[in-house]
Amino acid sequence: MKPFDIIAGLYTKFPQPRSFDEDIAAHISTGYVFSAPDFFIMGRAIDRFADPSLIEDPWHQFDKTNAWLVYAFSGSSQNIIDFIPNPLQWIGFQRRGNPLRFYDFSALTRRLSGAKGTTTAVRRGFHAKASEAGKDFVSRSPADFDSFPASRASSASAPSNDLQS
Repeated sequence: MKPFDIIAGLYTKFPQPRSFDEDIAAHISTGYVFSAPDFFIMGRAIDRFADPSLIEDPWHQFDKTNAWLVYAFSGSSQNIIDFIPNPLQWIGFQRRGNPLRFYDFSALTRRLSGAKGTTTAVRRGFHAKASEAGKDFVSRSPADFDSFPASRASSASAPSNDLQS
């Protein structure tokens, strides 16, 4: 099973406030979504000291950012660092039932640079295994999702995704 499918399945197993398609559409608009046969990552830059309700709202864009929030992830943990667009002071994750936790970005980078083959899905506690490998990237736009709210489409511009191979 591919990491994209693993994360999509977790939305079914653990119901969320929004659908998987809605969360992807939000992150395409306000953050980043990278999907390949061997990993999937979705996240955005946030202010870690902001109100938690703003941090949890994938549609909210921050004027000041100091952390990356990894909203969903499956695949090799090294891909987290490889696909972060630029370093910020912290990186945050939240596992189901646990509080949002932040780690020093530089320290995590050093730790993960030695990691090999670790496969995990993280989306508010989702844990899963992925074993597929490959390098073909999938690019998706908000138009690909039936549930993309039209009111959001005109209120935010999507960051460019130049990662095509």
